[in-house]
Parts: sequence; C-alpha cells; structure tokens
Amino acid sequence: MKYFYCWLLLVLGLGQMELSAQVRIFGKIIDTSNQVLPRATTALYVVQDSSLFSYDLSDDAGNIELPGIKPGIYRLQISYLGFEPWEQILTIDKGSRELNLGDIQLKTKSNLLQTMEISAARIPITVRGDTLELSANLVKVQAHDAVEDMLKKMPGMELDPDGTLKAQGENIVKIMVDGKEFFGTDIKMALKVLPADAVDKIQIIEKKSDKAEFSGIDDGQREKILNIKTKPDRQKSNFGKSTLGLGPPQQFDVVSNLSKFSPKRRLTGTLSANNVNRNGNAEVTDRGLSNAAALPSGGLNTNLNAGLNFSQELPRKWQVYGNYRLNLSDRDMDRIARVERYLDDKTIISQDTSSNDNFSINNNLNLTLESNRKDTLWGFRLLSGMFMRNGRNTSNFQSFAADQVLGPRNTSQRSNMGENEGLGGNLEFTFRKRLGKKGRNVNLDLDWDANSGVNNASNQSRNYFFQTTTAAEREVLIHQDRITETGAENWSAQVSFSEPLNKIISLHATYNYRASTNDDDRIIADVQDSGELLRNDQQSNHLLSDVFRHHTTLGLQADYKKLDIGTRVRWENAMIKGGLFLQEAAVNQEYDYLLPSINITYRPKQSKTLTLNLDQTLNLPSIRQLQPVQEVTDALRYYIGNPSLTPELRYNGTLRYNLYQAKRGSTFLFSINGSLTTDKIQNVQLVDEQLITKTSPQNVSNDYSTSGNIYYVFQLKSMGLRISVGSDHGFGRNLTFINRLQNTTYTRRHAGSLSFTNQKKKDWEWSIDTRVNFSANRYSTNEELNRNFLQNSILAYIRKPFAKEKYSMESQFNYIIYSGLGDGFQRSLPIWNASIGAYVMEGKKGLLRLSAYDLLGQNEGLSRNAQLNTLVDERVNALSRYFMLSFSYLVRNSGKKK
Repeated sequence: MKYFYCWLLLVLGLGQMELSAQVRIFGKIIDTSNQVLPRATTALYVVQDSSLFSYDLSDDAGNIELPGIKPGIYRLQISYLGFEPWEQILTIDKGSRELNLGDIQLKTKSNLLQTMEISAARIPITVRGDTLELSANLVKVQAHDAVEDMLKKMPGMELDPDGTLKAQGENIVKIMVDGKEFFGTDIKMALKVLPADAVDKIQIIEKKSDKAEFSGIDDGQREKILNIKTKPDRQKSNFGKSTLGLGPPQQFDVVSNLSKFSPKRRLTGTLSANNVNRNGNAEVTDRGLSNAAALPSGGLNTNLNAGLNFSQELPRKWQVYGNYRLNLSDRDMDRIARVERYLDDKTIISQDTSSNDNFSINNNLNLTLESNRKDTLWGFRLLSGMFMRNGRNTSNFQSFAADQVLGPRNTSQRSNMGENEGLGGNLEFTFRKRLGKKGRNVNLDLDWDANSGVNNASNQSRNYFFQTTTAAEREVLIHQDRITETGAENWSAQVSFSEPLNKIISLHATYNYRASTNDDDRIIADVQDSGELLRNDQQSNHLLSDVFRHHTTLGLQADYKKLDIGTRVRWENAMIKGGLFLQEAAVNQEYDYLLPSINITYRPKQSKTLTLNLDQTLNLPSIRQLQPVQEVTDALRYYIGNPSLTPELRYNGTLRYNLYQAKRGSTFLFSINGSLTTDKIQNVQLVDEQLITKTSPQNVSNDYSTSGNIYYVFQLKSMGLRISVGSDHGFGRNLTFINRLQNTTYTRRHAGSLSFTNQKKKDWEWSIDTRVNFSANRYSTNEELNRNFLQNSILAYIRKPFAKEKYSMESQFNYIIYSGLGDGFQRSLPIWNASIGAYVMEGKKGLLRLSAYDLLGQNEGLSRNAQLNTLVDERVNALSRYFMLSFSYLVRNSGKKK
C-alpha cells in the first residue's frame, strides 16, 4: 500500500505543477444595461482541430474563470439564451500567467426564438435550473457504439468496470429518453440498447424527490437522473443491432436488440444466448473488449435471455410503461476450498471440494400506470409486478476437517438433488392531493406483495467422526427426502400530511402500518433400506409468524436559502406472534421504541453539496431466532432459538461532501460513515471435539463499523489525460462466542485506485486502471490466528481505428496478484483479450470481428471470504482461452416518408 500512496502523491503533485505553470483566463459577463448574466456558458476551443479544451459557467456575479490553459491559439465562445453569441480568437504566449478579458457585453437579439434555436445548436454545455446539458458533438463515436461508449468520453461522466454510471462523482439512479422512462432502474440495459449516433444531447438532472416536486417543499433529498435527448429524425424510427458469434470447439454468442420509437409509443425487444459466461438481460450488445469481463468469473455458464420494454402515452397526459424478462441459466461450478475455523484455543482446518449444477428459469413482468400532469391538484401512480421461477439443482460435496493438534476430527460426503418453483406478485398505489394552500398536501401509499414456493429435495450423506477423548468413533448415514412449502404476504398503508408553517418551516406527519405473514412448512422423511419413507418428526416443522408494525412520525423541515434541515421523531410499535406449530411452542413479543433522525444539506452552489445524516434504525429478531426449540439441520449442525432476544438498535451517521468544478473538469467526493449497534444479535456456538456445532442467537454488547472514502477526478490538459484517484478505508469490531469464550474480532480494509484515461480520442483510445485491496483480521483470543490479505490489479485497455477508420484494433490486459491466501491459493493471473474488426457494407452497417479471450489461458476464479471466526479461501473453475468470429449488423430506419 505504501508504494501506491507514493504514486498517488506524485500524480497529485504533477497536477498542481501543471496548474501553476499555465495561464488563467478570467472576465465578467454583462448585458447592454451592465446587468450581470449568471450561468452563461463559456467554451474554449482549440483552433487547430476545433476540439473543446475547457469550459465554465459564470457564477452569480457573472464571473468566469478558465484555469490551466497552455500556450496556443484558441477560439473563445460565450453564449446565453436570448443573446447574440460572443466569439474571439485568443493567442496564449509562453511565459504568460493570466489573461483578463474585463467586462464582456452580450447583446440582446430581437427575435428571441431564432436566437434560442441558433444558440442551442452551438452551445456545447448549458445549465437550465437543476439540469446540466451536454451536446453529443462534444465527443466522437464509432458506427457501432452504444450510448455507454459515448458517456465514457463525456466531461464529468464515468463508467466503472462493473457498469455503474456516475455523473459528477454520484451514481445515476435512472435513465430516461426524451423525458420518458426507459428500462426503469436498469441502467446497464438502457445504456447498451440505445445507439450513440441517435443522441442529440445528454442531460444530467439533479432531481428532487417525487413528494418534494409535488408539494413544492424541498426536503433536501436529491438523486441523479440521466435524460437522453434523441435527434429529431430518431424520435420516429426503427433501430437495433444483431450479432452472431461462433468459435471452436462449441462456443456461441448471439445478441440482438430492436427498438421502434414514435412520439407516443416506444417498444424495445432484446435477445441474448451464449455459453461464454455472459449473463443477465443487460448483455444485449456484442461484447467489444471495453465491455468484456475484466475480472475472472467462476463456473461455466450457459444463458438465454429475452426481454421486452414498452411505454405508451395515453389521453389526458396519462402514461403506461412496463417490461417483461425471461432468463434461463445453466451453471456448472467446481469448487476447492480451504476453510479455517478458530475455536477458543485451537484452529480447525478443513479441505472442501464440491461440484454444483444449477438450472433456473425466471419470468418477471412489471407494469406502471401514472399521470404526467404537473399542473393538477392530484397525482396518481399504480405499479404492479409478478414473477414465476423454476429450477433444479444437483450438488456433491466432500470435506475433511482436522485439528492442528489432535489430528482428524470428521469427514463428510454429501449428495443433494432438488427442484423448486415459486410464484409472486406485488401492487403499489400512490395518491397525492394538494389541499389548496401551497405546500399543504396529503399522500396515501398502499403496498401489497405475496409469494409462495415449493422445494423438493433429496439428501444423502455419509459422516464419519473420529475417536476423541470424550466421544467414540462412529459413522452416521443419512438418506432423506424433504418437502418445503413457503408462503409470505405483506401489507403496508401509509398516510402523510405536510403543512407549511411559514415561508421557511413546514410540518410533516406520517402514520404507517405494516403487517407481514409467513408460513414455512417443512416435512422431512427418512428413506429406509426398503425404500419406504418414514416421517422424521424431530426435524420436520411448521413455522407460522405474524409481524405487525405501527410507525408514527412527526417532523419539521426548514428550507432557508442554501440550507435544508429536516428533523424527525418516529415512534415504532412492533408485535411478533407465531411459533413452531408441530412443537406446540408459541412466541408473543411486543416492542416500543422512539427513533429520532436529522438530515442537514448545505448547497452553497449547484456544484457543491455538504450533507449530514444521523438516524436510528430497528432490526427485529425473527420467529426462528425467538423459538426455543432445537432444529436439526444435518449430522453436523443444530440450531435452537432464544426467546429472550431483544431487537437490534443501530445508530447511523453519514457525512458527505461533493464538489464538481466544470472549468477544471474535476470532481471531489469525500464521505465518512459510521454505525454502532447495541444488543447485536449474534450466533453463539458450542462445538464439541467431533466438530458437531450447536448454534443459538444471543444479544451481545456494542458492535461498530466505520468507513470513509475520498474520490478525486481531474485533468492534465497539456497531456490530454483524465486521472481518477480513490481511497477507501474501513474498520469494524465484532464479538463472537465459541464454547462460551468471548473473542473480539477487529477487521480492517484499505483500498486504493488510480486510473488514467486518454482524452485525445480521435486517434487512440486507451486507459490504465490500477487497484490495491488490503484486508486484515485480528483476534483477541489468539494473535497467531491473525491474517492479512492483499490483492493488486492493473487493467490496461487500448483501441485504435486505422485505414480511414475502416478497421479497428482492441486489446485489454488484466493482471491480478493474490497474496496472503492459504497454501495452494497464492498466484498471479494475467488475462489478455484482443480483437480486430473490419467495417463492411454501405454506411458501416456491418462489422466483422475476430476476438480472442484469455490468450494466455490463465483465467481462474480465486477469492477470500472472512466472517467472524471463519476464513475461506476458494478456487472455482472458470472459462479459459477461446476464440470467436462474429458479425454484427445495424438496423437504421428513420421512418421518413419518401
């Protein structure tokens, strides 16, 4: 880690040196009456290639500042809607330190509509209220690029390797197209389906909560929404992309998506089928290397996915939208694991091997009906969904456990087969009503969901226990059939009311009632030598539970200029009723708690936010945890509940600061999180010499965790680089009880990331991403059990078009180093992917690509999982070297009449 931070300090030092050695351009924007023009757009272009070098938005006093300008010839453009654009050629000489433009006067144009059209066409970046708008002309894209390829090049936008989209350092939570829902919260799907060449503008919206927008009372809550404005000729068009890929010996990869857009209706269909470990409906485009799995994945997966997304405008500004998804998955996984368990004064090490074949079919359907009218006295939304799932599973498991001092303890061989099916649905109804006075509103929310499932399983196991000082040598054979039927139903009703007390403070009151019913019926039968089934009453059980919760909340919300403060006090009453029906044991518990919270948000500027959140949350024990009846899981594991349990009470705190500077192209994000849990529900274990474990839950004293991260993105414009730096740290304290001996486990984790991305992407597109992850576990009972784990990785990607962009080459290299793992798990993984493609057909509609994945044949799934007194190092089989030849075809039809 120390070398990483040395590099980090060096990079930050280079950024400061470059900034101090370059020129600062500044001035003030006014109109003809000497009134300042706030939030006017200033764009600086390089004359040589017309590329955008820097931009800024004037502040409330009309001031602009463009720092870090290197010597050269530039074109400065200043635009403001309703005014004539202002342009000037600037020559920056070597040795200059600043250039004062003084007062820049913009003239009003008489034809406002014409000015707006002209200005909007030329302005690359504009701000309208809480919306930052970026023109698609800011970046250059290739013929087969999707929106995600465009966004990676946009200023202030980042796309993580896992597909998480960020704007100005914050996660995007929803994608919209022309102001309408597009695949809901499935960000990855939306970014892959829409082609880059259909985009006219990208809008980053700092959206208030739905309740705040309707009531007009700012509650300080914000979320980042991305709205994609399409080109006029694409708003009524058909477009899509299909790819077929084949490779030896039997590899295949088929992906296709087709969209039909019209002003009032949108329909998108997707299809994906492959046996190269691409899963989920989000994988609906051909995989260029920039979208390939950068990190190793475990198991061998065959997947079939199909989806349909639609939206339809109805009369009187009503809208209905929804989606259907089908997923078929077949996964084969072989696993080897080394498991260390720390028991009072000794360590148990087991060597586990397993194989698993899991097949599943999932169907999901979601529909939403809502009113889009913003000027009415009421609002309405109805959401509905349902799912249907089926699956089967076959697994084989072998384990050998030994004490480092006393030697072998037990061996276990298990074979399981099972089939399952499930069905469920949900309804969510929201109604809002304005009561005349601005800010006086009433809201009604009704939620319902239910699900049921059946699982049929067969289990055979052979367990051998070695002789110890207190137990004789013995063998236990188990052959059982299990039938488990589950059902759950949840109801929720909430009424909330808001009343403005004055221009600054408003009163909020909420009552919420929730009811949950669960039914878990498990029948276990022992299979006799004759094949006859004999019911096992000791392990069979029928669990019934009802949970009722009443929440009453009163709060005040203050909105004063740039400061929002919200305080709440919630009274919660919870009742738990139920028990194990066959054991004739009942549970009847009731709890009352008073839970305060406070939220403070300070926004001195739209691009600068400081938030502080403090609250308390309650976690109720389950019926199983409260039930004082012994459950037998298998020959090695027993469980008994504890009727004396009390709920967990957690104190949470978050401090977050976010700063985005458009003129420097930088984002700074800082956050600290902490939680303290009193009466933590923790499992207490009694383990005998043959490693038979009896587990029971118990409340333990304070359990805490803290974490903090710093994230900084900036540009070295002289080198055309965007640099991202991140540092993440966490600390935790947990209590465990093994054989009545208390052990305190302290965990630490430290992670750092440093990435470089080329911003001069006309010829070369490349990036380098480095990451370091360190974790450490410390045990109070025995320092010899302390363990450290370190993972280093570097990911390099390059893309180069050539021969007048008729061909394209890509290469990706990922090198991962694992250290601190157990014997036999230490190793390094170099993963190299490469491809070359050629555009064919008129308009580059066709793309022929030859790809090679894991050229060095080193892919392997390694991982470490540390939990309390258990440490697991595992290796799973993974898809290794393969080649694929693919052909992609673009569908483009603007829908224009000839």
